[in-house]
Amino acid sequence: MAFEVYKMGKLSDRLEEEAYQWVSYQIQETYGLELTKNEYGYEQDVVEVMTEVHVNEIEEYLEETYKEKSWIEPYANTALNSIVDRWRDENDSPWEPPVSEVDKLTPKKEDGDEIMPDGYPKTFKVT
Repeated sequence: MAFEVYKMGKLSDRLEEEAYQWVSYQIQETYGLELTKNEYGYEQDVVEVMTEVHVNEIEEYLEETYKEKSWIEPYANTALNSIVDRWRDENDSPWEPPVSEVDKLTPKKEDGDEIMPDGYPKTFKVT
């Protein structure tokens, strides 16, 4: 084969960086966040100035686009998830999945109910 595209990883990194800057700017504009520069002249990252309220709203947005099957550019989706994950890691705030109304009504199974003492799954009810 005579033709081949090289350095696809570099292209991917560049697109991810562009998407990160794009959604970072949108977060700043939406929430009116001010980023300051440090003593070396680098602007702080949006993750440093976000609050839990911002993170929760972004997570809601991501969940809504997923449930509604709304289109969101995959690079933007990845960048938003990255920002949310970094914020949670840096603020020791673990993600807790939302509990649906159906899950609240579903009875919980008791521990050990599925596996018998011999290690095999329970396939019948002993009376």
